[in-house]
Amino acid sequence: MSQRVTLNRALSKLGYGSRTQALGWIRNGLVKVDGKTCTNPLEWIDLKLQNIELKDTQKPKQKTIALLLHKPPGFVTTREDELSRPTVFDLLPPDLGYLFPAGRLDFDSEGLLLFSNDSFLTNLLTDPSHKIDKTYLVTIRGQLSPEALHLLRHGIKLNQKYTRPCKVKVLQDNAESSVVEFVLNEGLNRQIRKMIHAVGSKVKKLVRTKIGKLTLDGIEPGKFRLLSPAEIQTIQQR
Repeated sequence: MSQRVTLNRALSKLGYGSRTQALGWIRNGLVKVDGKTCTNPLEWIDLKLQNIELKDTQKPKQKTIALLLHKPPGFVTTREDELSRPTVFDLLPPDLGYLFPAGRLDFDSEGLLLFSNDSFLTNLLTDPSHKIDKTYLVTIRGQLSPEALHLLRHGIKLNQKYTRPCKVKVLQDNAESSVVEFVLNEGLNRQIRKMIHAVGSKVKKLVRTKIGKLTLDGIEPGKFRLLSPAEIQTIQQR
């Protein structure tokens, strides 16, 4: 399966440096794609099929690193934020090199995020075609009717597209609020919040508790743990 990204992002994913650094290299004619100099940072590149070279630089050979972060609410999942809000990268040590997240959690959400320097590993976890389940505990306003549960489980139209079927289980409920478990394997922008809004309720709290078999167990909010080589290999061999 192909993995198409812009050239500046491709250099970042391959471990050469940040996207900002890549912009300078590309515009200065230091980057070749399949043997030809390319000066367009927005050129689309297939990481699996095309060869990218940075002048006088060998392709980085690095040990695969992956870690799990327990993201607290109040952090954005970007390296820099135009509103100067705290980012999840503020919670990571700088000595691990250039890492990028497998998917995102919005500013108000919390829970499990995986970071790695291996773009193919993160792609395995984020591409819906690989059908990796993500589990969420969601506290919502009020209760869900049987009709609302049916819609959530079988697909709701968001932005002219229906969501994929998913597992939805009510764990607790009363007149004021309910705790609902969602298990889904796609990751549309703010998907669960939009689904809940579409059935007439509102998310009060959203926590991602699992990605595949990886869990939050033992990781305090704002803290992380490195995955073992065996855990990384299990993901890669899936």
